Amino acid sequence: GSAGYDHVFTAQSAGQVTFTLQNTGNPSTTGWNALLYLDENGNGQIDSNETLLTGARTVTAGQSLALLVK
Repeated sequence: GSAGYDHVFTAQSAGQVTFTLQNTGNPSTTGWNALLYLDENGNGQIDSNETLLTGARTVTAGQSLALLVK
């Protein structure tokens, strides 16, 4: 199984935004990777067509992005 976490980012100005994840555990573990997805339809689930975020995204002021970490 896997756990998922959702978050909504709202841009305060137009431009580009890049998201990064820091994998930290205490105690340290191996074999765990976190991936960040754009929840295109905002349903809180990673669907087959959801975008894996790996680079910068262009946003407009006030635009919200629904994000999912798996």
